[in-house]
Amino acid sequence: MAGKKSSKKSASKTVAEKKARKKAEKKAEKKAKKKVEKKAEKKAKKKAKKKNGAKKALATKISAEAQNQIVFEAISPLGIESSPVETIYTAPSPSSVPLIPLIPLIPLIAPLDLSDRQASARSHRSSSRVLLAAIVGVILIAIFVIAINHDNSTSPKLVTPPAIPSATPSPTPSAVVTPSASPSLVTTSSALTTPPPTPATSTTDLPPVGIVGYFNSAGATITWRADTRASGITAFKIEKSANGGAFKLIATVRATRHSLDVIETDTNGWSSFRVSVVYTDGAVVAGKVFGLPGQYS
Repeated sequence: MAGKKSSKKSASKTVAEKKARKKAEKKAEKKAKKKVEKKAEKKAKKKAKKKNGAKKALATKISAEAQNQIVFEAISPLGIESSPVETIYTAPSPSSVPLIPLIPLIPLIAPLDLSDRQASARSHRSSSRVLLAAIVGVILIAIFVIAINHDNSTSPKLVTPPAIPSATPSPTPSAVVTPSASPSLVTTSSALTTPPPTPATSTTDLPPVGIVGYFNSAGATITWRADTRASGITAFKIEKSANGGAFKLIATVRATRHSLDVIETDTNGWSSFRVSVVYTDGAVVAGKVFGLPGQYS
C-alpha cells in the first residue's frame, strides 16, 4: 500500500511540474511578444516624428520662399499683349538679406512705338534685298568670266598674218613645178625656188581667202578656202620663205583640200607662208602672206 501511495505522489508531482513549465513558457512568450510590440511601436513613433519634422521644415521653406516671390506683368518690346509671368527670387533668409524691389524699375521700360517697329522692319527687308541682289550679281559675273576663260583655253590659237614684205624672186628660176595631172596626188618640195604667181586672166581667177595658221603639238596647221566666186580651180600651192628669203614650194594639194600640216624643225628665226590657187587657164593667184615664229618643213 505504501508503494502505491508513493507512486501516486510522484505522478502528481510530475503533472504539477509540467503545468508549471507550461505556465512559465506561456508567460515568457507573452513577455517576448510585448517587448517586440513595444519596440515596433517605438520605431513607428520615431519615423512619424521624423516625417512630421520634414514636413514642417518643408512648409517653413515654402512659406519663406513665398515671402520672396514677386509677380509682375511682362512687358513685350513690340507692344504685343502677353500673359503675366511669375518670377521667383529666393534668398537664404528674409531677415539677413534684404529683398531689392523690382516693381519701381518696371515703368522705366517703355514699349517701342509701332511705327518705329514697322520702319525698322521695312529698312531691314530692303537692306536684305539689296545684299541678295549684290550676291547674285557677283555670282553671275564670276560664271561669265569662267565661261570666257574656258572658251579661250579650249579654242585653237589663231595666228594673225603679220605684214611681212615678200622677198624678190629670182629672175631666172632653176625649175618650175607644175600641178600634177591627177588631183589626188600631193607634190612636196623644200629646195625649189618658185617664180612669182601668174596674174589672173579671168574675173573668176580669184585668190584664196581665210588663210590662217593654228599651232599644234608637232608644229602648225595652215588652213584656207577658195573664194565662192572662183571657178576652174585645179590645185593649191603652199610656199615657204625662211627669214625673209625667197619663197620655195613645199606642197601642191588637190583642189578639194584646204589644209596642210607643217612640222617645226627649229624655234629660231621666222617663216613666211604663201598659199596660191592654180586655175585651168594656167593662172596662179596668190593669197595674203603670213608668218610663224620658227622654222618649218
